[in-house]
Amino acid sequence: IWSALTLSVLVSATNNVDADIIVDEEECFHHETDDIRQWVINNGGYIHENLDIRSGQYGRGFFAKDHIPEGVDIARVPLDLVINQEVHPCDVVKKLRDEMRRGECSKYWPYIKFMEQVAIDI
Repeated sequence: IWSALTLSVLVSATNNVDADIIVDEEECFHHETDDIRQWVINNGGYIHENLDIRSGQYGRGFFAKDHIPEGVDIARVPLDLVINQEVHPCDVVKKLRDEMRRGECSKYWPYIKFMEQVAIDI
């Protein structure tokens, strides 16, 4: 809940910031896709074919499209796709803010685009 709440506040705050981070073309991360499922897969992760990522009655998440047998992996996300804290929990917020400012040049753009589509009431 904390990360979703933080992200919601951060999305609102970042969308109102006039000063964008300037990114040289050489520093721009180029994606083969902006679809979050394909982004995870293209970067060595896995999402079970019977899982759908979408909004539902209780928010955004994974939803089974069909039966998934017990004991089967449903998802694996490589650690290099995770925005995590370095020293202090606020590091995550700062890193996410900077990546959001980079926009489509961010390595995390598919995730950011996916999360910006989520409306969270505080």
